[in-house]
Amino acid sequence: MKNLKYLIIASFFFISCEKQTEYDGPVVLTGEVVQITPLGAELHGRVTHQTDDPGVKYGFIISKKPSPEPGQGEIIGCDVDQNGYFSFYLGSGHRNDAKYYVRACAWTAGGLVYGNRLLFESQGSNPPEIDSFNPHSGPIGTQVVIKGKNFGYLKDEMNVFFGDVKVIVDSVSEQQIKVTIPKISLGSDVIISVEAAGKKAFSAEKFSLWFPWRKIQDIDNFWIGAYFQIGQLGYMLNKGSLSILDLQTIQWNESRNYPFNETIALFAGVIDQTAYILFPDGFRSYDPMQNQWKDLAFPPVPSIREIHLWTQYGVRYNYFFTVLNNKIILGTLKDNMVMYEYAPETNSWSVLSDTNPGILLSPAGSFALSLNGSLYLGINKDPVSQFWKFDSGNKDWSLIGEVPINSRNVWGLAIANDKLYISFGRNNEWPSESTGEIWEFDPIRNNWLNYHSCPEKARATAGFSYNGKLYFITSWTMWEFDPSKN
Repeated sequence: MKNLKYLIIASFFFISCEKQTEYDGPVVLTGEVVQITPLGAELHGRVTHQTDDPGVKYGFIISKKPSPEPGQGEIIGCDVDQNGYFSFYLGSGHRNDAKYYVRACAWTAGGLVYGNRLLFESQGSNPPEIDSFNPHSGPIGTQVVIKGKNFGYLKDEMNVFFGDVKVIVDSVSEQQIKVTIPKISLGSDVIISVEAAGKKAFSAEKFSLWFPWRKIQDIDNFWIGAYFQIGQLGYMLNKGSLSILDLQTIQWNESRNYPFNETIALFAGVIDQTAYILFPDGFRSYDPMQNQWKDLAFPPVPSIREIHLWTQYGVRYNYFFTVLNNKIILGTLKDNMVMYEYAPETNSWSVLSDTNPGILLSPAGSFALSLNGSLYLGINKDPVSQFWKFDSGNKDWSLIGEVPINSRNVWGLAIANDKLYISFGRNNEWPSESTGEIWEFDPIRNNWLNYHSCPEKARATAGFSYNGKLYFITSWTMWEFDPSKN
């Protein structure tokens, strides 16, 4: 439309400025907003002073504020006719009965050139439509590109939800929205919804929100005893019985009672599909396939027999227990540092090492795991923690750092993908509270990595791994942790 009504004051302003300066860039004026209907409105502008710069682009900025924000509401790339007129049909992104400011603009290498400001009242616009999105899954921090039409140009008129989670809108244009997955505490497959100017659109497909923690089930209270794993079965040694979890089906098998007096296990390890379990009143092997128990030679540590049901939680941290090179390792941390090894083929114990390189004694918490032929020992003695590595080849200890988790004992421990994981536990403050932290130790890089914490803060009773995933059991809940979805 060439016979538009342009503001005369803006023309005079330009003439006045031109006399006082030697500005040689483009000058634009904002024309009337016409054809305002429930489906949209038509914007108009005019270039009153051309420039020789071929890179100049013309368009509009629409905003609900008198002063537009750069980078928002920008409509760039309108064609200018031979008389300097340009226009754009705004068919999306503005609400009925809402008022908007519009300015014609020129984008130049030297900056943004504004035209005069006009205010118009909208009667509405077309509803948004979602055609596709990419990627189709991702964790916290993933940027997702949503494509479709009628999204509009204003971020403050735009809401995007992944299920019930409101995501961060990074940018919006007529046919594309970029969003970022915010911090979440639950993973799920969800529908994407886009709300533009009060009108909604829904995706035909679901997006998989990745979160490493997944609640499997609520469970009955378990005693904080020992646990071990053989293949896809995880075994928890509770007060008087074995609870058996099938990690492939996540189903509990029928429990098995002990064929001896009711007691609670202190430690357990596995060699060649046979479990070796230390009780205060005996050291026994267990063959799950045959459901057979066998009494073995008790370790030469008489103080273990003094551990009773109600004292074992704290007292057992004066010892550590693991499997290294097909031998059971038992270490003492009470009055001195001695490490024994048990050979199943001879049913005998011997001293592996009696040298203390500086390991703290009588700790508030300790754990031991073997990985790639080395033994790793974690020590917590408030407020100090230590993380040691024992090289079985030369029988040397080396202090390689600290245990970073904010808990001192009752951890969940597991090994997956040749890495060590520690999670949950009772923390270092009083009155005692629990944590949901999880840390991964990489023995190749010799460093710790912190993952997203579990939504539950608790003490752990067991930790297992299967197909790259970890399964932690607290007193009341079973959780799955998938490192790939962190």
